[in-house]
Amino acid sequence: MTEPVDFARIGAVLAQARARGFKGFSGDCAAAALAIRDTLLEGRGEIVGVFNRAFHAKGRSLGHVAVRIGETFLDADGYPKPFEDIESWGTLGEEDQDYAEMAAELGVVWTGDAPWDTVTIVFETEADLAIFDLSPRGRLAAILEAAARECAAEAVQTEAAP
Repeated sequence: MTEPVDFARIGAVLAQARARGFKGFSGDCAAAALAIRDTLLEGRGEIVGVFNRAFHAKGRSLGHVAVRIGETFLDADGYPKPFEDIESWGTLGEEDQDYAEMAAELGVVWTGDAPWDTVTIVFETEADLAIFDLSPRGRLAAILEAAARECAAEAVQTEAAP
């Protein structure tokens, strides 16, 4: 039987990791999700991305990647969240000039549902994630391992205190 995920412990480790330089946003979300799954969740969970559908169809993955465990998602901030929080990264404002310009450059019609329509992808293999820069993964995993050791040591000290 698989033990339930201790989201409080994982959140504490990720808080410690962020203090050590762990970053999982601005292009590093796929590498961070892999590091979280493999280091803190012992391989449990699925790597899921939610992207703006119009841009994704043109080869631009604007959105977010996180680990899904059941109906709960985890990313670098360490707070368990519902799907809607991850999906919001793929919903882009029609009025945002940067996205409007990028849409025009790519030939995307940026009206109607296009800014708000998302696509959800479950990455079955690491090869599926090759569209992302995964080079930070090793460094991020090392930070998580160090943070996990520190949190475990703190827990032992707390338990041993009178």
